[in-house]
Amino acid sequence: EAMAALIRLEIQTGEEVAARRRIDALRTDEASNALADILSGELAMKRNNFGAAQAAYEAAQQRLPSTAGLLGLVDALQAQNDLARATRELESWTKLHADDQVALKRLALVYLPMRRLDEAQALHEKLLNVTADDPVLLGNLARLYQIKGDKRARAYAERALAAAPDSASTLDTLGWILVTEKDTARGLSLLRDAISRQNNPLIRYHLAQALQELGRSAEAKAELEVIIQGGRPSELVDEVKRYRDGLSVQP
Repeated sequence: EAMAALIRLEIQTGEEVAARRRIDALRTDEASNALADILSGELAMKRNNFGAAQAAYEAAQQRLPSTAGLLGLVDALQAQNDLARATRELESWTKLHADDQVALKRLALVYLPMRRLDEAQALHEKLLNVTADDPVLLGNLARLYQIKGDKRARAYAERALAAAPDSASTLDTLGWILVTEKDTARGLSLLRDAISRQNNPLIRYHLAQALQELGRSAEAKAELEVIIQGGRPSELVDEVKRYRDGLSVQP
């Protein structure tokens, strides 16, 4: 464990040659080969060599299956936009390890970009029975309830913010729910706090819409232009342009 901690520190600080040398030394002990594979995967991820990372994590799972190896493999697959396989790997693992809360939470999170919202909601609700104050789960569930028009959205967002009051994500979640429920002034305050903590284009879009709701069109358009000039993510930028253009033709 001490060797692994040292190797991880070297990876984080960019001492890749030293990290590789220690990983190779680990392989002299056959019992440490799976750990060496995981660390090789972490080194490859640091280099953005996602294919090599995937191969390393797959080797680790073949030698000695573990949650750490699984999550590393999922990271590598997601980095290559292979959400389908990442989901399959997590589903297969959790069927055999139904009490692995870490893997279950990761599966719940992967269901969201896959748009498998009913499954995501069910798994979030199940996990919250075990960890009732997890701000990520609470915030995600609030968003899911909001999408479905479920009245519980605001209460869950309030709980998420209570659990993580300094999180840009929880501030954005509650702020946006408040805006959609016409509590715009408080929502705007939370969204401003969120954008001050994280320069996120989606948060800024919510902020612009809150400003527009309050009749502050010039400020709203200025925020929209910041997103458009940033250019990413392209799908959001396209939506923002349509929203801006719609404001321009309003009387």
